Amino acid sequence: MVRIGGTRRKAEDEEDEDEDEEDEEQEEQEEQQYVFWHSETDSASGELRLVAQKCKGPRLIIHVGPHQTGTASLQTFLVEKASWLESEYGISVGLSKAQAGHEMAQLIQAEVGERTEGCSHISMKKRPNRLAEALKEVNSVLEQSAKVILSSEDFSCFRDKHWKYLFSRLNVDDSCRTAVVAHREAITWLTSWWLEMSKQTSEPLSWMSWVSDFAGKRQGDAHGDTDPQLQLLNGLEDAFPEAVEAVSYDYLQEVNCSMAAYIVCNVTLRRSGPSWTKCKSKVNRKTSVSHNESPPHAAVDVVDLARELYQAKQVLKASECVVPWAKFAKNAPVDLVPSAEAVIDVAKLLPKDCQSHFGLFVSETDDWFSRTGAQRPSSQPKLQCRVDRRKLKAPHWRVINALLPDCK
Repeated sequence: MVRIGGTRRKAEDEEDEDEDEEDEEQEEQEEQQYVFWHSETDSASGELRLVAQKCKGPRLIIHVGPHQTGTASLQTFLVEKASWLESEYGISVGLSKAQAGHEMAQLIQAEVGERTEGCSHISMKKRPNRLAEALKEVNSVLEQSAKVILSSEDFSCFRDKHWKYLFSRLNVDDSCRTAVVAHREAITWLTSWWLEMSKQTSEPLSWMSWVSDFAGKRQGDAHGDTDPQLQLLNGLEDAFPEAVEAVSYDYLQEVNCSMAAYIVCNVTLRRSGPSWTKCKSKVNRKTSVSHNESPPHAAVDVVDLARELYQAKQVLKASECVVPWAKFAKNAPVDLVPSAEAVIDVAKLLPKDCQSHFGLFVSETDDWFSRTGAQRPSSQPKLQCRVDRRKLKAPHWRVINALLPDCK
């Protein structure tokens, strides 16, 4: 298991020849140490056993996310800095467009069947040749490069048959495949996912309703786990025996290491010590800020409060409030969704109730870190702040009402 960090010190911008030679020597050593494991039947006992096997041929690193763990920034980096990655580190990107990985993963699910609940789906009928084209592109890159990265959070929706389909169509040895998966503190992760689902709708589900619905659909897997992050880990360990690189997204945030830097410097290049520090700094400088910002929790509450106020006015038979809320919100002069700037501004003015849910999912989190050996974050999760309805006064309702100028 690769530990993130190594020797942590301020990276120097100046690079001399000695450092370059040091890097080259380390790269050679790391290539020699890149060993995978595969199952083999013992000729005497007939039992399966794990046998070390050195990777021969191109290495394929498949990043699976999951959602809300820095995936958008990573994929933008891979596409926009593909030429730099190739020239600087000899690393190639499997697909040339940021969304191509999502499309390929979804098309494989459509082709094979057994679609996963809660995952995005597309139809093969509308894109009859796209899957073959995507697989051809990845194989073409594998023929020309020794190190290839493929990324899509939709790979986190794969089951065993989806992985088998993909592996059967890629020209890469079993011993040369690695999966990369991130873990995020459960409540923060679920909240981020809920905010992403809610930010463009005028009728968002409450956080509790969404989490209850999400949890209610979870069924235990073959290992008996119902936690989604453990289920993902189980599936990857089955598909990539002894070749799953697991990392804490929260820990990466603590040590100022982007997901791109982790995948490039730790997983792909196996850097450590000063060489890792320099690699991380280089990649971090090339990585852009998050492309997928979520609104604050309180902004979702503001939309809910505006909807309640509108419906109260309907009960009072306000003449301009006769249409249903969804139709009003669609045509309102103010964008009545949580991601709208006006809504976020109102949220800042309202009283908050901030709580910690740190005690939830403790056993599942402990199990994940125990099994992976990944470095745990040292900081506690941020408080979850929502509008405190008990403290709303007339001035607060007036600023909410200002979002409904055409309903009096």
